[in-house]
Amino acid sequence: MSGPMSDCYVLSLDRSADFALAFLDRFVPSREPTWDAADPIDILGIPPNHSLEEILKFLECHADRSYSMYLSNLKRRSPYYAILAYCEDGSLILGLSCDEDEQVARELLSRLEDFTGSTGYWSVEEAPPCDSKEFSARIDMQRE
Repeated sequence: MSGPMSDCYVLSLDRSADFALAFLDRFVPSREPTWDAADPIDILGIPPNHSLEEILKFLECHADRSYSMYLSNLKRRSPYYAILAYCEDGSLILGLSCDEDEQVARELLSRLEDFTGSTGYWSVEEAPPCDSKEFSARIDMQRE
């Protein structure tokens, strides 16, 4: 991986921990968190020695909380990162990062859309939207 990356995003219809884990297992089965272990403790108030599953269950049960996490692919191949962006409006945005190659990004986005059953978009080096309204606005901008 060198240079800028393409980011593919979809708005999930399911915020459950099971669905988030299924997404991670499908696209980045060998993964490690890129955040500091204290981050969920400080931001979400999750007890120390938490697991990824505990973080996801907490966010499932607290739909008004926002928190974004990036997980690195240990196989060092595309997709290089998986992104879970939990939004305060109760939505969940799923993302994958790959090389800046339009064909690769479109293929990865298509796989992500098939998995979730929702429409998405891709861009270059762009953080996930902060809520479902911003997500919809970004989709509309790509259609223009």
